[in-house]
Amino acid sequence: PIGAASLACVYQAQLRTGDRVAVKVRRPGIGPLIAADLRAMDWLLIVAETLTVIPPGVTRRFREDFQTILFNEMNFRTEARYTDLFRRRAAKRKKGVTAPHVYFQYCTEEVMVSEFVSGVWMWERMAAVDSNDQEFLAKVRRIGIEPKALARKIVMTMNREVQEELFFHADPHPANLVV
Repeated sequence: PIGAASLACVYQAQLRTGDRVAVKVRRPGIGPLIAADLRAMDWLLIVAETLTVIPPGVTRRFREDFQTILFNEMNFRTEARYTDLFRRRAAKRKKGVTAPHVYFQYCTEEVMVSEFVSGVWMWERMAAVDSNDQEFLAKVRRIGIEPKALARKIVMTMNREVQEELFFHADPHPANLVV
């Protein structure tokens, strides 16, 4: 894999058309593991409510919502639809923010195939700043990535998503953002 997370791994591939793609594959057996973790969390929160460590009834809605969110994240057809919707809405705004094109014909609940996007990962840029890697930072400047403008764009995009959009990227950490 070229990327790995708790629910899936991502691989690079090439379609017969020549298009380079990213193939996200759900980890085998992850569903039952998530379900077991959710049952354990339920049990702990119910015990905490029973012992009045937490006021009774407070966690019920949280537990239901958290379970719904996690199981929805495991359905890559849903993720593919959201990615496409975000991409189309972002294209209308013309603010230089986008998402990869999705190849729906290859997507299932367990696999998502999208355009392979390359660039500078945010984690690479942050690591270069932390280590004072002037060579990398100069390269980034030469290709037109200006730190203050980039930071402004990320903040504006996140604010718009939270305040105006139908949904937002709930996991915008540096390993999920490519410039």
